[in-house]
Amino acid sequence: GLGFEITQGEMEIRADAYWFGEAQSRAVVSISIDKQIQFEAFMKSSGIDFEFLGKVIENAVVVNTENWGNIKQWESPYNEKISSLMAG
Repeated sequence: GLGFEITQGEMEIRADAYWFGEAQSRAVVSISIDKQIQFEAFMKSSGIDFEFLGKVIENAVVVNTENWGNIKQWESPYNEKISSLMAG
């Protein structure tokens, strides 16, 4: 039931490609704030490219400062879209 607040970092890339591109080897990792410095140090020492996208927040979905509403309103479309398309 938690939401998120995220911001596009690299503005040279089209927003749809940035958020939904299917380049290989991408993963989203959520960590507690007290582990952020340690995690970033590990990533840097490993030579793995990474980017800080945002933070977990209560209920809302916020993308590039635009509030997209409550996370609950996105739950059903996310979970049921493929099955509804296949049904008909």
